[in-house]
Amino acid sequence: MTKWYQNHKYLNAILFLLSISATLLSGYLWYQELLHTNTVCLVSGAGCNSILQSPYAKLWGFPVAGWGVFYYLFLSLIIALRFEMRHFYLEMIFRILVAIGLMFVLYFRYIEFIVLRQFCDRCWLSSVIPTLLITAIAIYEIWIGKRNLA
Repeated sequence: MTKWYQNHKYLNAILFLLSISATLLSGYLWYQELLHTNTVCLVSGAGCNSILQSPYAKLWGFPVAGWGVFYYLFLSLIIALRFEMRHFYLEMIFRILVAIGLMFVLYFRYIEFIVLRQFCDRCWLSSVIPTLLITAIAIYEIWIGKRNLA
């Protein structure tokens, strides 16, 4: 087994755990939104409620947290498939998903900070942290992959 392949399995395990944890956190936010309960942010107090009840909490009529659940579930499936095989199209889907996720995270954090002028720590935990870590690892994999091909 090559060193790159061993690293690939290790990185995939980290990616898989991050995507599953993000799925669970997004699911929690979606659940809170469906119940219309008061969600108290640990850091900012009322930021979570004002964000979850804002007009920006829905995208195409569906809760953003729900989109997050489906996104991270699909990402988890792609990462799980990467454990078993290394295929060009699978890698392209993974990279495209990471890029799309990063764009949405940046957009929603813009809405959160600039438009709504609020902060929701649960939103950060469910989207920013896993997405940035997944993006960093994806960039690392691309860089290592190019070095191994040379």
